[in-house]
Amino acid sequence: MTRNEIHASIMQVLGSAGIRPRHRFGQNFMIEPRTLEAIVRCAEITGDELILEIGPGPGNLTRLLAQQAAHVLAVDIDRQLLPAAKAALSDCTNITWLCADALDGKHRLSNEVHETLSTLSVGRNVKLAANLPYNIASPLIVVLLSLLWRHLHGQPGGIPFRSFTFTVQLEVARRMTAAPDQPDYGALTVMIAAIADAQLITTIPPGHFWPPPQIDSALVQLMPRPERAGGIRDFAFMESVVSQMFSHRRQTIGNALRHSFHGRIPREAFKPDDSPWLKRRAGELSAEDFMALANRLQEMVSCRD
Repeated sequence: MTRNEIHASIMQVLGSAGIRPRHRFGQNFMIEPRTLEAIVRCAEITGDELILEIGPGPGNLTRLLAQQAAHVLAVDIDRQLLPAAKAALSDCTNITWLCADALDGKHRLSNEVHETLSTLSVGRNVKLAANLPYNIASPLIVVLLSLLWRHLHGQPGGIPFRSFTFTVQLEVARRMTAAPDQPDYGALTVMIAAIADAQLITTIPPGHFWPPPQIDSALVQLMPRPERAGGIRDFAFMESVVSQMFSHRRQTIGNALRHSFHGRIPREAFKPDDSPWLKRRAGELSAEDFMALANRLQEMVSCRD
């Protein structure tokens, strides 16, 4: 399909629903065929996967995914748009449409989405491929990584994700792929790097969407590294530690620990000779450094509690 044909199909779906794109749902629909094809190509769909698509909108990417995957779980919060998209793609019988908010707060997948995903993923590898709603992209990715961590550690509720291919705001993509000591390096970077390799595939100009956003976007891919994730003792605890250290990012790790864990760890717990990162700041530590810090802290806090 050409860009004009994609735009016309979007307008037809929206018209059947009697709606316009809604900012509160982060609805900027992709109309550039080369970018849609790039998402599918980078996802490397082999035909036996379950594809999770968050924010299918009018279904222009959904159709391409369904043509190659064993099954697609398309999750959208818009109760008017989703039935219209489902009707437009009624010829695709390998799509499960779920009208739901993907997240329950910022730190967990909603029960309905999690249960459906768990059921459909039995016996299948799972990949995320989506033009993500920008207002939930960062917390959603961390939540999905936590589900992968659960799977790798054999814990209940885990999901066997093999890759994550998605579009986000360019500034978020830069935070996801930054290196230590770079301005964009932060808690999001660390939590991703602790479990996956992140790559910014290409930038996407506003004109590739309708309506066009006021900022550039990017296509990002995360490839899980199970051997790295195996070093994380508790994903949620590490996320809390990383968040607290970056909330005091101008302080040394030693001072940030005293602020964040006052009374919960002994003053002599960390010594400069065996904890060389105590005098460094959060932005200077690698994901591996944070893993070691979180694992050691968890042992001390558990002993004190």
